[in-house]
Amino acid sequence: VLFSNNFLIVVVVLILSRIIGFLVHLFFCIYVIPELRRCRIVFIWTSIKPLLRMGSWMTVSNIVGPVMVYSDRFLIGALVSMTAVSYYVTPYEVVTKLLIVPGA
Repeated sequence: VLFSNNFLIVVVVLILSRIIGFLVHLFFCIYVIPELRRCRIVFIWTSIKPLLRMGSWMTVSNIVGPVMVYSDRFLIGALVSMTAVSYYVTPYEVVTKLLIVPGA
């Protein structure tokens, strides 16, 4: 958004950056494993149903998870005040970020 506030331009830049990222990853994959140049892509149609089933659960999880994490902030903001949200969110974020250490 540095050079324009047009939504279409932002979307196009995001899509192009994803495509460029994909091509860079593809280049390095082929560089590390040269046998990939000779591989032929074959679709196994029987594996599409399990992939879609797993993908749908991942989609639901990625939508419901953040809603559950951030719903408490909306509730506190609606019932108490936005000042209370700032007093609640700051220590909450620090503690949740510190959980990365034992998880690592």
